[in-house]
Amino acid sequence: MVRFNASSYRSKLRSAQSKLRSQRYKIQAAERELRRKARELEEEAKRAKRKLEKL
Repeated sequence: MVRFNASSYRSKLRSAQSKLRSQRYKIQAAERELRRKARELEEEAKRAKRKLEKL
């Protein structure tokens, strides 16, 4: 029979939570970067459209 070891369970839980947290931070940073790039592309598209309208 395997003895239930609460302290080892807690430490595993803590490490899993910290891994999740760091992944969440990475995901949030990537989302911010993508939104920034999308905004830049939209502005570039607007500029190109205005240039075409002037022709």
